[in-house]
Amino acid sequence: MPTAPGAALSVTRGSWRTLARNTLVGLIALLSILPGHWKAHLATTGALHDCVHIAAFFLLALLSIKRNAALKKVLLTCALLALFGVVLEFLQTRIFHIRLEVSDILDDCAGLFLGVVTSTMLR
Repeated sequence: MPTAPGAALSVTRGSWRTLARNTLVGLIALLSILPGHWKAHLATTGALHDCVHIAAFFLLALLSIKRNAALKKVLLTCALLALFGVVLEFLQTRIFHIRLEVSDILDDCAGLFLGVVTSTMLR
């Protein structure tokens, strides 16, 4: 049966969102375990450090929360994303032998909160 040109490349909106979310999760995980000299080049340390945390988890929340999701689902999603941030911070303490950066966890949660508020306003 013939198909329209480009039909094989057709991707639904939801699958793009899932791909973007999963890519962002991978990038966040990768960036969190990079050696310090690489982090300095990518603005994940220094003056922009807090903003990067907030922006990454803001975008992660927007990509993870479905438009008409029930409050219970939104809260569960945010709890899992916050746990992801906590696990990454804990891994950094083990890999780099540094203290746990609670401020990074709070920045992650602030980004999630802003993402939830924004996604709710966009409904």
